[in-house]
Amino acid sequence: MAASPGSPDVRFASISLDFVAPADLANFYVALLGGQLLWSGDGSAAVQVSGLLMVMQGRAGYENQPPPEMLDAVYGTANHG
Repeated sequence: MAASPGSPDVRFASISLDFVAPADLANFYVALLGGQLLWSGDGSAAVQVSGLLMVMQGRAGYENQPPPEMLDAVYGTANHG
């Protein structure tokens, strides 16, 4: 995408996502987007996809429930309860 005349060419280089299980979220994005898993551990994980670095960070007490589609993709199960 070309920038407008006189405006800076802005591009995203990375994004950081908080999640209770960063390795699981990274695996989800690798499966979804076909990226490369750069690292994965208890506290963080990273995926490189199409020039974008996605860093997943663990966050204690994270309470948001992932959507059922993600649970299916990550865990291969339709059991959401």
